[in-house]
Amino acid sequence: MRVTQKEIVNCISQSEAPTIKLISEGCGAGSVCGICVPILAQLTQASSKNKERGIIESLPWKGLFVVSALAALLTMAIVLIPKIPASQTVQTGFRFDELIRSNSYKQITGFTVIALLVIGMILTLRKRLKWFTKIKFSNFRMFHMVSGILGLLLVGLHTGFSLGNNFNFLLMLNYLLLSAVGAMAGITTALSNKNQSPGSVAVRRFSTIGHIILIWPFPVLITYHVLMVYFY
Repeated sequence: MRVTQKEIVNCISQSEAPTIKLISEGCGAGSVCGICVPILAQLTQASSKNKERGIIESLPWKGLFVVSALAALLTMAIVLIPKIPASQTVQTGFRFDELIRSNSYKQITGFTVIALLVIGMILTLRKRLKWFTKIKFSNFRMFHMVSGILGLLLVGLHTGFSLGNNFNFLLMLNYLLLSAVGAMAGITTALSNKNQSPGSVAVRRFSTIGHIILIWPFPVLITYHVLMVYFY
């Protein structure tokens, strides 16, 4: 939201009994990624009672933790599960190894992954379009996480759990790091509901910023990958 400390202080000064929730609703601070919620708690000197009534407790932390942990497990699974080998038999019938190597299968799974990534990035629109702020951030975030999990499942099926070589490996590395850091951001956000120590806040900030940074090269990498497949 790019809310300045001056705006937050002015919002606090205009409220008779400032709480995290009231300040968030008043100026938008803490309503997008939640990184600045601990700072709001310090500025408002929120009591435990206020915190329980604020946005910290209003977000579905347990669901966020479960979904984030699942994303982390799926990321590790893609790295650790061996590549699906080519069948050694010449018998007719359904063969999964042939399916995952077919052009139609690759196109369907590949473009579905791209569609899920685009859908997942709708989360960023909440910072730029006022209309989206009417929808609870927790719902946006859960939608973002679920689309990420579906994307991970499809990536595993699209690649046959192969990490690829050369440029494809670079693309896969970027995607897996993006997923891993995003899962870390979700887990630390969920755990910070119970622990607002400086260490947990720092890890949460690092993982959230890292997730944002890693997403920038991905559109370029995936576009180049599609061009290579169709024109080379």
